Amino acid sequence: LIEKPLAMSVREVNELCADALERSSLLHVGYTDLHNQAFQHLEEFNIALERVEARVTGLGPIRDDCSPLWDYGPHALAMTLRLFDEYPARIEAERVNVMNEAKQFNASVRLYFSQRRTADLLFGNAGARARQLKVFTGLHDLCYDGIDGSVTVNGQKVVPAAQSALHRQVNAFVSDVAAKRFDVTTLGLSVWVTSVLAECERQ
Repeated sequence: LIEKPLAMSVREVNELCADALERSSLLHVGYTDLHNQAFQHLEEFNIALERVEARVTGLGPIRDDCSPLWDYGPHALAMTLRLFDEYPARIEAERVNVMNEAKQFNASVRLYFSQRRTADLLFGNAGARARQLKVFTGLHDLCYDGIDGSVTVNGQKVVPAAQSALHRQVNAFVSDVAAKRFDVTTLGLSVWVTSVLAECERQ
């Protein structure tokens, strides 16, 4: 069970994934939002996405080992790419709200997907605390809030059972270990997340 980001380069992620597949090893990545019951409730709608907006921000921390891009980005990207279930055709990224000698900033990212669908993401350590993902479709407007563990559907707020996402993820990992299940569900997603972050960093 590895804390995000899985690695700091596409090459390292590919090597880890290849090694896990070759050895039939169990490898989970710490995308805790994917185990949040509110986010899973949102996924149950099986919605046809048109547009997504995500904001994962906070004031700090300032880390020497990991930039805000790699610290906050995996949360927003894991949720977004999980819902679209495809790699974006185009990526546009820029740094905004830069402060404290560039140790604090937010990344403003737009992802372009098939059928003219888009996602607008803001993530980093230079903004008010937020962990929110909005989904827009022809029928529903949905909003996931990872802070209070709720999902709002067309203005109606639903709060699923309050077991913590981290607790649920650890339990899932322990269950897979006990059952000797070879779970690779997050490996492809990790390659996508790392690839998008690498492109954002390049820009």
